[in-house]
Amino acid sequence: MKTLALILCLISVTANSKGILEDIDSLGNNKQIAERSRQIRGENKIRIVQNRTVDRNNRFELGVNYDMVAGGDPYINTNNLGFQVDFHFSPKFSVGVRHYETYARLSAEGERVFDAYDRAFSQGDFRSRPEVDYPLSSTMGVATFYPLYGKLNFFNLGVTQFDVYVLGGYGKMLLKSGTSDTWTAGSGIGFWWSQHLSSRLEVRYQNYTDKVNNIERNEGVTSFSAGMGILLW
Repeated sequence: MKTLALILCLISVTANSKGILEDIDSLGNNKQIAERSRQIRGENKIRIVQNRTVDRNNRFELGVNYDMVAGGDPYINTNNLGFQVDFHFSPKFSVGVRHYETYARLSAEGERVFDAYDRAFSQGDFRSRPEVDYPLSSTMGVATFYPLYGKLNFFNLGVTQFDVYVLGGYGKMLLKSGTSDTWTAGSGIGFWWSQHLSSRLEVRYQNYTDKVNNIERNEGVTSFSAGMGILLW
């Protein structure tokens, strides 16, 4: 009896093993499972991350931006309205022209100083009137390099392509006192929302020379910029 029971047990195990092997073998013939397996391969994931969805080879970009400016003459606060044209040779490099219209007003310190002068003048104190100098506009040629690239899930609404970039430029600035050479350097992030829509967040340092009481002064300002652009073609 023991021998018979052992034989029956071996037959059962063999049958079950055969069924399991057949099920495993059938996985390779299941088209849905095989397709899913190919989709989750690591090399495919890397290719998707690295692929650029927005083409920037030999394309023009037109943009407008607004700058909040810190620094410069302590008696003056300024902001910029900027316009730019860039030609992208490739996703890594572009050159362009930037023009800024500058809007100036007295700072809190400037209002205090000029109010004190007006009071003194009304009381017969004819001291020298304080002088200020400030930018009116500037135009520069700019070169931009985009060394870092990535993609961002924007609030689960879609995947946005972005580049971290650095820039440098040189040109002329028109001031209340005349004209000055000016140069700039900075960095920022460019977002490419579609084949034709872009935006930028940027921090830029700009240096120039102004003149107060016939004395030239080396000035520097830092601009915090936000802008929108359109990619042509």
